[in-house]
Amino acid sequence: MNLKINTTETKKVIKENIKEHFNIQKSVNIIGIVAIENKPKKDFILKWLSEIGLWAVVFGNWFGEEIQNITFVEKLNSNMLPGFDFFVSDETLDEVDVMKYMKNGVVPIMPEQNTFTGIVKPFNPMMFEWNAFLFKKDWCYNIFERIVAYLENIKFPEDKRILMKNVIATFD
Repeated sequence: MNLKINTTETKKVIKENIKEHFNIQKSVNIIGIVAIENKPKKDFILKWLSEIGLWAVVFGNWFGEEIQNITFVEKLNSNMLPGFDFFVSDETLDEVDVMKYMKNGVVPIMPEQNTFTGIVKPFNPMMFEWNAFLFKKDWCYNIFERIVAYLENIKFPEDKRILMKNVIATFD
């Protein structure tokens, strides 16, 4: 018997399982991964992700006040990856396997200069090409601006569909 797996349905089921596992509200549509080692940058990004109502799973321990919509983990089960929508990375954490994340449809938000420069390029919604949201400076506001750009682009179903197709096909 030849079974055809519907990627969209699989992502939905895994996302629902993630919501249950991390006690995330059912109404949440977008869940990200934050993998930033620099504490001031991470604090800034987490505060603003929480302020705009996004949920994020963050690598590492947290010793400050609890932040709404933010969950901290030491390690992430790779079977959960298809349930995440994006990841923000400064490329300093070993926990981030960019190839594995992208093959699972997780959109990268990362520095313009990175290990995959030439393969991972800024998404162009007008031409329906490329696969990422890249920030030029390793500065909190630039990172947050790219997160907002990602959110704006996925509001449009066709842009989101093409972006996902491009992300998943990057390393095929």
